[in-house]
Amino acid sequence: MQTLSKRAGVAMIGVAIALFASGCVPLSGGWSTEVLGQLHPEIALPEGHRLGDTPPHFWPTGDRAWLFLCRFDTSDEITVALPVDAAEDEKRDLRIALEAWQGAGLGVRFRETTSPEAEIIMQFDDSRARGLAPLAGTGLTVTDCEVDRASAPESNSPGQLAAKLVRARVILRRSNPDTVGREIPLSSDQRLGAALHELGHALGFAGHIGSQDSIMTTTTERIRSIGRGVRAGEGLREPSLVALYTLPNGVVVGSASLSPAAVRDLRGASRLAQERQWQGPFVRVGQRSAQLHYRRGSAMAGRLAVADYAKQLRSDAPLGFAPTTLVRFLQSRRED
Repeated sequence: MQTLSKRAGVAMIGVAIALFASGCVPLSGGWSTEVLGQLHPEIALPEGHRLGDTPPHFWPTGDRAWLFLCRFDTSDEITVALPVDAAEDEKRDLRIALEAWQGAGLGVRFRETTSPEAEIIMQFDDSRARGLAPLAGTGLTVTDCEVDRASAPESNSPGQLAAKLVRARVILRRSNPDTVGREIPLSSDQRLGAALHELGHALGFAGHIGSQDSIMTTTTERIRSIGRGVRAGEGLREPSLVALYTLPNGVVVGSASLSPAAVRDLRGASRLAQERQWQGPFVRVGQRSAQLHYRRGSAMAGRLAVADYAKQLRSDAPLGFAPTTLVRFLQSRRED
């Protein structure tokens, strides 16, 4: 995925380098990993990384949004809760997946726990049992990034935000439908490959890599093949994730402007959060959309969502929020 605006072009990369160095506003209208080598010449990013294939997180301050990378802190173990209903063979595959990522050169260490407050919670899809449509594909992962608001200035580029992933939820399917809709149980290699892929998302890589050499590809057969190789003792080689964990957590890679309506929505959401003592906002980024959301205890209280996020970043248009329930409520308040 090319996230740098075509109109910005190569010349903008040089401008962005100079702006970063002077502490001014970084690249606008998108982001570029090419800037990172200039910002952090002391860090040798692994050859073959495709860090540009993941959409960056965003943090709005004033009328701009800083675009940054977010991952888990590696100074301590990451706690992981396995599915409570997992059979022994399922637990074995999930533990193999965790061990593979632990040995992939990211510097992450996992500690298994039964606590519901685990930083990574893994579970199997139970939507069918609840009368709901099952997940599309073999899995789904959502992650929450927390930013220290005091570290995000209103104008000059911070260079780095005090940010880190604080939680991730990985949901895996036990079966997939065939061409006539019959549910076919996943093979052990498919299950292991899916777990490896979703854990890659859980560790902070929100996108998909356009290469068959990566577990973060969208090609299911290749994911299954990598799962089979990992089971046979092959190491997991993922230079894009290594690059993510080599860079400082919260490193700013660009910026985007916000529409006037988005600025009003943000101010209204902040006031409402203070009134109702909501936690957050937390940042959640996916392949197609991104959001800021607030929490009340363990439940989501409201969210501001950017639809077609990657597409919006590639354009020069300001970021705007979709009409979520929270946005509609804020707009009704303004009309009053």
